[in-house]
Amino acid sequence: MSKKDSRTERTLNEPNITTSKIRTIKAVRLARRVLQILAASLALSFTWLKFHGLNFAPLLGDLSASFLLRVTLALYYFSWVAGMASDADAQEVIYVEPPDRNRIVAMLALATVGIVIPFGLLCYVQSYKAFALVLSAFLIFNVIIWRLWAYWLIPKAVEGTSDYYRSRGAYGELIELRVYIDNYARGQWQRWRFLTGLLIVVLIDLLSFTRLYQPSNIAGLNTSNDFVLATLMFLFVVVMEGWVWLNRIYCRFARQLLDRVDTEYDLRPKMR
Repeated sequence: MSKKDSRTERTLNEPNITTSKIRTIKAVRLARRVLQILAASLALSFTWLKFHGLNFAPLLGDLSASFLLRVTLALYYFSWVAGMASDADAQEVIYVEPPDRNRIVAMLALATVGIVIPFGLLCYVQSYKAFALVLSAFLIFNVIIWRLWAYWLIPKAVEGTSDYYRSRGAYGELIELRVYIDNYARGQWQRWRFLTGLLIVVLIDLLSFTRLYQPSNIAGLNTSNDFVLATLMFLFVVVMEGWVWLNRIYCRFARQLLDRVDTEYDLRPKMR
């Protein structure tokens, strides 16, 4: 039995908590199901739109800007979908009290629109200027989604779950909750991540709409403006998604360590 299943079963066996925990699990699984259907639909459309008619043979010897851009889009899309599913799994384990149902529905609708429209536009646009504008708008949307999730959707669940753990002396679970919220959901690294992404996007916009960069002739290197832009977009995705995945992994290991300590030791707050 996995850690997620054992924690869920252990919580369900607690008195007076079965109903609210089941509501939490149902809400998370509904969100995950919507994301899976959306991901599968978009993945098929994305693959056909971006790789249809592309000859892969010449790419073995010459990495083109067009191919790098397609790889960047695929990486960005699948990282986003996998990341949201990972966050849903973590919250299914952590929360005892579910978030407000109406807010969950509103966030699902917003996330669905926010995934379909930006990624659809990123697949459709042909010029780097249009791509830069859509990427800039998507970064702003990303910040809005994060703020709504961390400070509007989950506070009720966090407060209710904290009260439940505290009232029953479940301090190990309470610490795990605080680690997830303080170090991941609302961690200071989120702001530095968005600021770094903003700097890269500003540079992309400058190169797209100005003559700031002039291609140079360097033997054996592709220094065209398109390739430099595609490289910067690839860098944007690697930095933004790599940063969040490193924190997901760190948070998961920290929670697993706390869970192991909690099973072997009696954790209690210090007396002041």
